[in-house]
Amino acid sequence: MATQPYFIGIDWLQMFGVLGVEFKEGQHGIFQAKKEEYQTRHFKELYTIFLGTDEVATLQAQPHSAIIDTGNAIIKISNKYLYQDQLQLFTNNLIKCLGFKFVSISRIDLNIDFEVFQNNYKVCNFLKDFTTGNIIKHGKNKFKLQGTQSEILEYDYLRFGSATSNISTYIYNKSKELREVKNKPWIIDTWKLNGMNNEADIYRLEFSIKKMNKNAVNEDDGTFIQMNDLAMLLRNNFESIVKYLIQKIWKFSTKVNWAKTKEKYRCKTIDFFKFGAQNISLQRVSEKKQSNRMDKVFIKKLESLNNDYGLTASYFCSEIDTISTYFRRTRGLQQYRN
Repeated sequence: MATQPYFIGIDWLQMFGVLGVEFKEGQHGIFQAKKEEYQTRHFKELYTIFLGTDEVATLQAQPHSAIIDTGNAIIKISNKYLYQDQLQLFTNNLIKCLGFKFVSISRIDLNIDFEVFQNNYKVCNFLKDFTTGNIIKHGKNKFKLQGTQSEILEYDYLRFGSATSNISTYIYNKSKELREVKNKPWIIDTWKLNGMNNEADIYRLEFSIKKMNKNAVNEDDGTFIQMNDLAMLLRNNFESIVKYLIQKIWKFSTKVNWAKTKEKYRCKTIDFFKFGAQNISLQRVSEKKQSNRMDKVFIKKLESLNNDYGLTASYFCSEIDTISTYFRRTRGLQQYRN
């Protein structure tokens, strides 16, 4: 049987960063910023960013909270522009023109679109099997299920995770959403380019990732992808991550000999896509660095400065203490004494 066509992409991209100077509406390189008359929940100012007549992004600036740095800002790329081939190049150009210093990706939604799972396993049958307990998801999970009732029950949406989860997983009828909520012709065009049958219902398996301070490490060669970095926007990188998440998170077993084994992990695991094993592991990024002799010398110099200015500039000593505390913590030298 021929392999079913699919498309892996990015459907949401939101970045956190800092604006170096007070941002104003007007021309910024090849982009035009228009200030909106309303505010958002967390920011006083909202700008729509245009390239010609096309809306390409929104920028939120000037936080409401006084405890947040006034330069902090959030950029969200418009959905249409996430489906271009040179997304990373476009994003780098945008943030450079806006004077936006990138810090991290605060949210990225990765998806795989398809008609049926491997071996012609239809999504409607998968949802029915899940609701009847014929298949079981690995691990402890909270889920939300949606559908419609007429003469029969029909399910078309399943979510694992909550709004506060680092990773939430969704599967739903994307064609139905485009028909009933908002048509996005660029998505349909992308399906056509990838050999998908637009006359049939296309489903989407989506991973919404927030605050993911981890590296995806290739166990074969040691290379890694920092998941909150702009390197995630390269196709090879986000395709690898999606395949890994399917292997690691989207993991179900059939209820074969359930009464005998009492362990779903001993039952037959379902292969949804024909990708092969992804030899990747997620490793948390630590801000701690290995300490060395020069780090200890630096701490001694800070303490010497503290002693020199102790009586004449107490405000300066406070800043020195802050630097020293941070430096000790990040080098694992909290217990170090001269």
